[in-house]
Amino acid sequence: MKGCEHFTFHLAGPTELMQAGDRFVNKGYQSFWGPGRHKFGSNWFWYFNSPLGCHVEYDADMDLHDASWVARAVPLSADSSQLFLFQQRRKWSPGGPPPGGSPPPGPAH
Repeated sequence: MKGCEHFTFHLAGPTELMQAGDRFVNKGYQSFWGPGRHKFGSNWFWYFNSPLGCHVEYDADMDLHDASWVARAVPLSADSSQLFLFQQRRKWSPGGPPPGGSPPPGPAH
């Protein structure tokens, strides 16, 4: 592989990552992978396709290495790259949006 695969913007936490990613999607950028959480590093991630020919990643909450950290290797697979993966979707509610902005009707008694 040649060139730059992706570059990362480190954000303050998962809430900021989800807000920034949602803004990107709403501006028309295509989500490539995420949002989710990596297994190694335990960080939140969300990758986007970029007009630069590589990917842009938002990440947050990365583990920090200390003197007790030991390098390790595992076979490459979906299970070793992510703990879970959300799928971005537009805001929704079970009954759909309320008609004319009024609150949804309560249960019948």
